[in-house]
Amino acid sequence: MSNRAFRRPTWAGAVLAAALAGCASSGDGDGAASGPWRAYVDPAEAGFSAAALEEAHDFADENKSAAVVAVRQGRVFAAWGAVDRPLQIRSVRKSVANALYGMAVRDGLIAMDETVDDLGLEDAPPLTAQERTATFGDLITARSGVYHESAYAGSSMLANLPERDSHAPGTNWYYNNWDFNAAETAFEARAGEDYFEALRRRLADPLGMQDYDVGDQRRSYAPSRSHVPAHPIRMSARDLARVGQLFLQDGRWNGAQLLPAAWIAETFAPRTELDDGRGYGRLWWIYEPGALGADYPTLDQTAVYAGSGTGGQALFVIPEHDIVVAHLSDMDNDVPVDGAAIWALLEKLVAARTGEGVERPALGAVDVTPLASNRPAPHRPRLIALDDAQRAALAGTYAMPQGGDIVVSEFAGQVFMFVPGFGEAQLLTGDGVNFFIEEMVGVSVRFDRDGDRPASQVVATVGGRTIFGERS
Repeated sequence: MSNRAFRRPTWAGAVLAAALAGCASSGDGDGAASGPWRAYVDPAEAGFSAAALEEAHDFADENKSAAVVAVRQGRVFAAWGAVDRPLQIRSVRKSVANALYGMAVRDGLIAMDETVDDLGLEDAPPLTAQERTATFGDLITARSGVYHESAYAGSSMLANLPERDSHAPGTNWYYNNWDFNAAETAFEARAGEDYFEALRRRLADPLGMQDYDVGDQRRSYAPSRSHVPAHPIRMSARDLARVGQLFLQDGRWNGAQLLPAAWIAETFAPRTELDDGRGYGRLWWIYEPGALGADYPTLDQTAVYAGSGTGGQALFVIPEHDIVVAHLSDMDNDVPVDGAAIWALLEKLVAARTGEGVERPALGAVDVTPLASNRPAPHRPRLIALDDAQRAALAGTYAMPQGGDIVVSEFAGQVFMFVPGFGEAQLLTGDGVNFFIEEMVGVSVRFDRDGDRPASQVVATVGGRTIFGERS
């Protein structure tokens, strides 16, 4: 796998030239820019085969997709499953964050050449002198050379981290959540407002999102690894599709230029060549024509830009076909969808297009087709914050009968639990008594307390197994 800087291909150069000339994509999409989406009453009028779309729907159902929203020229031609249900979009959050950064750079809040030191970023263990020279531009292209452990990171990401200071900033690509978490933290500080509120004000409200709720969002910490938090996002498929449509339309929405067209063109110009025409730009994955191969014959003929997250979360922008597709899996119920199945579904959706369609198609409200594989949404209590005294009553060391200690600690106003063999996790609660861990199905935690006294025991249920410890 190569980590060299990407030589911009001719198609990316054409996109950049068009953007700098002020040209919009073929589908301005203003009709879908406020209020609910509009949909084709008959997808055939949009140039799609009804039989092929039905086959694609059945494929999504067989693979247990949670929600699919597909849009052409700013109008919905497929809406399946729980399209209005906010779900964790995992690493697609990075592609969404790109829009906030483009606005911040435009407004002079952040400069691409500002360094980690300039941005006031620090961590524990401390950053090295070399790491402090990484720029904001390095962070959002995964070329920072900062190989610090991070919050909200998968085991493989952490296990394969290069040695600290092994590569100078800007010289090597490594997909490390520290970069992305640090960019979010820097944005929040420079914007002077809560990250999730900024997302609502700067993106969700202008795009007319229907389901985004600041109260659904929370920071994710891993204080034993890093003091820089991640900002996971819960968003519905129909709202996520709006983000893709904004990028497809070169940043225009409802007649306004929300995001500079040149920023989007630079975002979609690959900064790193990975393999066989696959690249990485500014927080988006980039697939040149010919990158996807014979398994995806329609997609292989065009450029595809993707936001991608673990478990089957995806956002695709396909300019040549004027198509946006948002796909979400139900990770609340621990039902991931294989990445190959998602690409196969995208191939089916794009290949279902048979022509241009009629000039003035009939439009109506979105008619959502159910997916039989969908499961009911699990109960998610409205989270409450514990005060200092409540957190202190839980913090401590709890000895397990079989040996080893459960350690409960405080950080940034949150409660964390470390269990030998399982690791560290942030505890969340809706009532101050029963606790759970975000995105871990079948895990519950309860503390035994006598009045206002510190907890004497902690009991955790993990996949039917009970683990407990007595305060020592």
